[in-house]
Amino acid sequence: MSRWSEPEKYERRSWKLGTVRGEYVHQRRLAKSLLFIKRSDLVLDIGVGPATMSRDFPCTVVGCDLSLEMLRVAKKKIYSVVRCDAQNLPFVDKAFDVSFESSCLYLVPNKYKALTEMVRVAKRAIITFESNRWSLRRLLTNAKLSRHPSPFVLRRMHKDLGLNPRMLMVGFAPFSTSKIIFKLWKPFESLIESLPPIKYLCGGVLVVSNL
Repeated sequence: MSRWSEPEKYERRSWKLGTVRGEYVHQRRLAKSLLFIKRSDLVLDIGVGPATMSRDFPCTVVGCDLSLEMLRVAKKKIYSVVRCDAQNLPFVDKAFDVSFESSCLYLVPNKYKALTEMVRVAKRAIITFESNRWSLRRLLTNAKLSRHPSPFVLRRMHKDLGLNPRMLMVGFAPFSTSKIIFKLWKPFESLIESLPPIKYLCGGVLVVSNL
């Protein structure tokens, strides 16, 4: 029997937490997300998992997921949790200031239904943060045909709902285990994130729509 729980295995497999690069990427994605979240917000984290991102939000967070095991872990880190489907959220209209998802939308069968629900329950903004189908890592490992969206597909999904999205490309971390390299890397990464077409090789796509 593995000594790791399923949520712990998820964070180690997907986020590589505990490694120099994994922790750097996590902090980078968190910092970008926090640009759009206020301390006074009530945030719904859809597909919360073990609350890898939202546990560090400076506000009140309610998480929802289908996995009871994930919710048991998340409940220890955020305000409250609810078991439900992203396509049918059991909340009244405008119940939250912000609806947020990170690496959940690509798993949902009806993505437009999930986005519509995110819009319905939010008053101020919706935030979708997905891994990039075109990331350099995926291109190098021939994984570009994954279920993850490309930047323009994710932005178009917002536009198709009549929203006016802002898209940020996030993360171009080196394949290194050196703490020194990562301490010096952030200015270079910020430059890459701003320069087309190279920015479209970044690891994450963050799309925000104000309501």
